[in-house]
Amino acid sequence: MKYSITLSLHAKAHKDGTRAVRFRVSWNSQSYIHYINPAIPATNWDADGRKVIPATHPAAKEISRLTTAVIDLFDRAHLDKFIPSMDDVRTALGDLQPQQPAVAPTTHPILQAMDAFVLEEAAANSWADATISRFRVIRSHIAGWDNTATVEDMDATRMKSFVGYMFAMDLINSSVSKNLQQLRWFLRWCRNKGWTTNDTWDTYRPKFKAPTAPAIVYLTADELHQLEDLDLSQSDYLARVRDVFVFCCYTGLRYSDVAHLSWDDIHDNHISIVALKTSDCIEVDLNRHARAILDRYRPADPHPHGRALPVISNQKMNDYLKIIAERAGIDAPVKKVHYVRGQRHEVTKPKHKLITTHCGRRTFVVLALSLGVSPQVVMKITGHSDYKAMLPYIDITSPAKRAAVDALDQL
Repeated sequence: MKYSITLSLHAKAHKDGTRAVRFRVSWNSQSYIHYINPAIPATNWDADGRKVIPATHPAAKEISRLTTAVIDLFDRAHLDKFIPSMDDVRTALGDLQPQQPAVAPTTHPILQAMDAFVLEEAAANSWADATISRFRVIRSHIAGWDNTATVEDMDATRMKSFVGYMFAMDLINSSVSKNLQQLRWFLRWCRNKGWTTNDTWDTYRPKFKAPTAPAIVYLTADELHQLEDLDLSQSDYLARVRDVFVFCCYTGLRYSDVAHLSWDDIHDNHISIVALKTSDCIEVDLNRHARAILDRYRPADPHPHGRALPVISNQKMNDYLKIIAERAGIDAPVKKVHYVRGQRHEVTKPKHKLITTHCGRRTFVVLALSLGVSPQVVMKITGHSDYKAMLPYIDITSPAKRAAVDALDQL
């Protein structure tokens, strides 16, 4: 049975500047993340070799111990002919029980309960950093609303009060709706724990106005060529950012997967990875554009675990992409519509101000569909599992819409 152990440094630093090392075990379309104790300063992390240095560091010794435990588990699984379960891996890593005690059983302050929820669910379900960040945002909103609230307090009236607080912060309808959805998820977890029997909060399900089809920001084929043709010979750092973004446009990979792409993921004609967000095994055939970018950064003797592309932080890359797109003249107006309570707001901006790393993935989907690639094939390449996610892109590229307009021209 194939399995892999991947080490990465957590993007967020603790208050003392140290960062946690993520120890990811992937097997049989599953993955589990364990956080190494102790956390380390960034200076003790070898990004190219993906390891803690020196080898005598306590974190390095812990990684070695856990690696041995995982190898022993999968060796035993091979001999006894069974597939390790999630609990088997958690037991091998010493994580079968939550790493931190749950909140007191008598009363359950909502902030502490949410910390316990995130800790347990993130470990059990291998949450991506983005999911953890969303709950940090909700926690921050709750702390600003009422930092003494308890799980038992939450009912329809309190939920309505929390919604009023979010609107007072000028959050748009779609953000308020998503925050409520996440909060209900957390409260269902509390109910299943037996921490509350009051579930009237689940009856509060307001409907907020929202655009039926939010604007999708992507590059047209002409805009992509404008970006590729832009002379950046005097700005090496911008040229590297452009290469990474264009690679996303031609492969459909997420920023997070490109950031972790190593030379042992790249084969003669395709890339084979386990997606960080979904843990799905994905194979992407390489076209000549993507292959040319990889060849540009391929060293004479590439380290198998060395990063394939010069990827910087997502925030910095988004900042630089806006500069590059503006220089390339990508300034088509894009109208964004959102609602705050019942009031409609429209904001029109030049496209270069809205470009982010994820636009590369959107660009791939739109261009592939425009060239006649079926939605099912596109989903297989990108790893999308829900056909509904394709519908907005199909609507953009539908030839039937153009044909209907052309028919009207004949009247």
